[in-house]
Amino acid sequence: MNPKQALADLQKGETWPVYFLYGDEPYKIDEFIANARTAVFGGSLGSEYSVERIDGSVSTGSAVVGALQSMELFGARGHGGNRKIVIVRQAAQLKEQEPLADAVMGGDQGPEKDPWGGNVLILVSESLDGRRKFHQWLKKKGYALEFARAKDTELSQWARYIARKFGVNLEPGAAELLVLLSDGSLFRLEQEIEKSWLHAGGASDATIRREDVAAVASREVSHEMVELVDAILDSKRTRAMILCEKLIRSSEDALGLTGFLAWGIKNPMGKRRPDAARNRRLLARLLDLDLRLKSTGLDARSLIDQFVVENTK
Repeated sequence: MNPKQALADLQKGETWPVYFLYGDEPYKIDEFIANARTAVFGGSLGSEYSVERIDGSVSTGSAVVGALQSMELFGARGHGGNRKIVIVRQAAQLKEQEPLADAVMGGDQGPEKDPWGGNVLILVSESLDGRRKFHQWLKKKGYALEFARAKDTELSQWARYIARKFGVNLEPGAAELLVLLSDGSLFRLEQEIEKSWLHAGGASDATIRREDVAAVASREVSHEMVELVDAILDSKRTRAMILCEKLIRSSEDALGLTGFLAWGIKNPMGKRRPDAARNRRLLARLLDLDLRLKSTGLDARSLIDQFVVENTK
């Protein structure tokens, strides 16, 4: 079972006994929870009163069961009557988990289809502990949903999805640069999109251009660093050397450049035509450069300058 299928079941009114959400991408987990709330409550104005949040690091299994068996004042009316969502963050740290595990697993009789009377339990954790019987059971039954970090090939799609949440459009060049700046983090991607949208005017029908993204890019990744990556990949030696003089001041700067170069090679932007043979050579040389930067103690600027001279015209 995957998150998309789990949401489809919720939208049809088919509630699982528990949803155990874990993985390396908290943004995806938050999106799942938001969509689950919509599936359970629809547009109910009272839904906020029907969501109880529990910190697992300071709570117990019994407290969670108690929360599921109670109904808040002003509770929302969802599909099938009054319902409630209980969200437990840091669920792996819950103390005295046995009452909750017994309630979910149902003892020898097996789990009930709807043990909470229509209420929904969502457990959130960084990881699933395969040594625990409860976690083993959750995984075996398909109630554990893993949310992995977005792959490079997925990031452009996520950029467009997040832009639609703001009601704006992305030019292709803007999407490519946003992906580069996000460094694989969807939270970072959303922040960069919001800043770029505000720079573009903040209107609901705005179009974000590459220039908007570059103008408000986080200090860690400047517009000129992106230009340096482009200059090297486009084999423009003079421009690359000028930018190296300005931007590469430390080994941290040099290592940052190698990371962006590797990403740029694997994810060509704009009108640049992929050159498979050259890209393989560049990646091999980048690996060697990264090793020398980390182990030789040689001057970082000199190593970068040598790399640029050897790989540009």
